[in-house]
Amino acid sequence: MGYELVGMRIMQNRLKRGFTREAFAEKVDLSINYVGDIERGKKTPSFETLIRIANVLEVSADDLLMDVLVCNYSIRFAKFFEKIETMTKEEKEVLTKAINKLIE
Repeated sequence: MGYELVGMRIMQNRLKRGFTREAFAEKVDLSINYVGDIERGKKTPSFETLIRIANVLEVSADDLLMDVLVCNYSIRFAKFFEKIETMTKEEKEVLTKAINKLIE
């Protein structure tokens, strides 16, 4: 049910933070093999493990789960709005025109 996407997000965030699988496994108190199984979507972490993972990666659980949550559009839109805030006025105008074309 999309758990491989959760694993992929965990791996992406792990790499972004510069952790090797071994260092990350040590920080979250898991075996290297178990972390690999989570990242490949073969295993689903418990709630407690997911919290440890999110804390070590310094991301929210929403960031890790957004592809499997039913309410993921709210999360995605919030992420888009965060990115839009950093755009220039010209970039915002281009984006607005593109969105209006899609809606039409």
